[in-house]
Amino acid sequence: MEESRTKKSIRNIIISVAMLLISFIINFIYRRLFVEVFDVQYLGVTSIFTNVTSLLSLAELGFGAAVMYALYRPMLTNDTCMVAQIIKYFKKIYYIIASVVMVMGLLIIPLLPYIIKDMPNLTPNVYIMYIFYLTGTVLSYFNAYKTTLLQSDQKEYIVKIVVTIVSIGTKVLIILLLLFIKSFYVVLVIENSVNIITNAVLTLIINKRYPFLKQKTEKISLNMRKSIKKYTASMFTHKLGGVILSITDILLISIFFGATSNGYYANYLLVTTSINSVINVFYSGMQASLGQCVAENNQEKTFELFKIINLLCVWIAFFTTAGILFVSKSFVILWLGQEYVVDNFLLLMISLSFLLENMSRSSGLFISATGVFNKTAYLSIIYAFANFGFSLLFIWLIGIPGVFLGTVVARLIVFPVENYYLCKYGIKIKVIEFYKKLFLQIVVGLLGFFALYGLSLVKIENNILTLIYRLAMVILVPNILFIIVYYRTNELKSIFKILKLDKLMNKIKGNKVK
Repeated sequence: MEESRTKKSIRNIIISVAMLLISFIINFIYRRLFVEVFDVQYLGVTSIFTNVTSLLSLAELGFGAAVMYALYRPMLTNDTCMVAQIIKYFKKIYYIIASVVMVMGLLIIPLLPYIIKDMPNLTPNVYIMYIFYLTGTVLSYFNAYKTTLLQSDQKEYIVKIVVTIVSIGTKVLIILLLLFIKSFYVVLVIENSVNIITNAVLTLIINKRYPFLKQKTEKISLNMRKSIKKYTASMFTHKLGGVILSITDILLISIFFGATSNGYYANYLLVTTSINSVINVFYSGMQASLGQCVAENNQEKTFELFKIINLLCVWIAFFTTAGILFVSKSFVILWLGQEYVVDNFLLLMISLSFLLENMSRSSGLFISATGVFNKTAYLSIIYAFANFGFSLLFIWLIGIPGVFLGTVVARLIVFPVENYYLCKYGIKIKVIEFYKKLFLQIVVGLLGFFALYGLSLVKIENNILTLIYRLAMVILVPNILFIIVYYRTNELKSIFKILKLDKLMNKIKGNKVK
């Protein structure tokens, strides 16, 4: 019997979270060893190059989402011929993308002295380091198109397992080698082989699991090509702002404050990206289910799903932001040392930017799934320019925290307009109804913050005990508040049912469970 979409989603989430937790432990151990062996400038430069290669990935932006979108219906109807045609079509596209990324990457080389303020004198040379990162990025495209098939088939857990095993294996190898060979070439060669090894392993798995991909098929129809190109163009513009936004912060810090400042921020970036990785698991686990739900053209069912996911997004956003705001300082002191802690105002700006990013996730998911991105595409361009402009202004006024304040202001400008289009054309409800629900969710989240601030004033001399105390209060306070306020709503009941917590809550309430 074919598994339900819900069961597939839950399995994807559980396995992915388990893989991520294992990966986090290794990554944080690796970062601790990295800052002990190498100067903080190495960390800053590698962080910059990671973001520059993300910028080059704009060449791919839209095609990955287009593969997912094109595969939803044929996967739902088990049309293997159409699936094979789509995959082969995207294979050609991704080979072209790899070539474009290489050319764009080489053109950036003369600009490196302008991207990195006070270019550090490191060994190996900064230009050699960049070539390694660029090559690793380009080679990763040659088999990347196939992994989307697993995601569309709700088997993303396979991708997560392979990615985690390869990542852990390479990190452990680097750690062992650095204990004996303190050379940055070790890091360069092994780190930039991860994507290549991962895609090679996944290709073997996919070819075995989907043998019909090797069959000869006719070329994809002209109508399908036109549909994919239209979707890709719209999705490119829609996601452009998000990608530029994600890289603007660290590039501006590099340009105006240098590699050393970037190195200190990179540690907090590891914390926020690690948290976002876990959050992404929940949403990517639901993405294929959401896409297939929308494909069924059941408007009422889509709206009910939106209410559930929207509550979950805001709840998770406030809960995880509370962790960054109230726990990260104690964690960084234990992990790396007092000298790597940033000031409270900068931490507040980082946290606020993180909060708004995650609060808007439900809107982004449904804008993509319902096709509303065709109408909101121009907003991403406004978003990108607003973010850059406001960040420059606030850098001049308040320094590094201005980078993140600019991001916050840009989000506040675009967020209401996106929600207007989503309500009118996507989930088809009155905008005021959306904001009524959102307002209550924000009030609950802010009450949690105020309560946590009061509790955080308790002084504990031992930093380990401080970390345990603050972690406990962050886990308890916001979650208890959301449960109390939303306990009787259908949205929370649905969340508990999906997570298999409904029977537990009935026991707590004192009801007999059959």
